[in-house]
Amino acid sequence: MAHLPAARAPRQPRARGLHTNLPRLLPITQACALLLLGSQVAQAQETTPQQLDTVVVTGIRKGVEDAIATKRNNSSIVEAISAEDIGKLPDVTVAESLGRVSGVAVQRSKVNGKAAGVSVRGMAPSFNGALLNGREQASTSDARSPEFDLFPAELLSSVLIYKTPDARLVGQGLASTIDMRTIRPLDHGKRTLTPAALPLTLLRCTATPLTRPRDSATVK
Repeated sequence: MAHLPAARAPRQPRARGLHTNLPRLLPITQACALLLLGSQVAQAQETTPQQLDTVVVTGIRKGVEDAIATKRNNSSIVEAISAEDIGKLPDVTVAESLGRVSGVAVQRSKVNGKAAGVSVRGMAPSFNGALLNGREQASTSDARSPEFDLFPAELLSSVLIYKTPDARLVGQGLASTIDMRTIRPLDHGKRTLTPAALPLTLLRCTATPLTRPRDSATVK
C-alpha cells in the first residue's frame, strides 16, 4: 500500500506590517523630527525682539514751546520765561528766575545776599523799566527799578524782557523793559486746581528755601 504524502498546510501570505519596516523608517522619522525642531527654533529666534540697554524719553512741555513761539513771533528782541521754567527751578523770587536768562545779571543785597536788582546788558538796574500786567511799577527806594525780590515766583505765569524799545509798552527803560504777567482767570478754558505744599504767605516767611515745594500738579 502506497503512502500518500501528507497534505501541506496552505501557506499563509506574509504580512507586510509596520514591524517589518520599522528599522527602515526609524532614521527617517528622526530626521524629520530634527528638521521640524530646527525650523521652530529658527522661527523663535527671528521673532524674539531685541532687548535695549537703555531707553531715553525726551519731552517738550507746552510752556517751553509757548516761550519759544513768543520770542519767534515778536517784532522786538524779547526773552521769555514761562511758568514751566519758573516751576522747575528752586527760585523763590522773580529776581532769581531773571538771573538765569541770557544777558541778565542780578545784584544781590549786602544784608541778606538775596537777589534784588536786575542788570540787563551791563547797565545799572535804574535803567530798567518794570511792568506788572502792562502797568508801570513804582519803587520803594530812590531808584527807578523796583525790588524784584518782592514778587514771589509762584505769582507769575510768564515774564517778558524787552531788550529793544516797543511802542506798545509804557514806562520803558533804556536798558530793558521787564513785563511780569500774573495768572489770570480766563487763561484756562476749564476749571483747574493747583495744590501746593505750603501757602503763599508761609513761603514768604520761610528763612530757608529747603521747604519750598519744587513741583505742582494741575487737576482738571
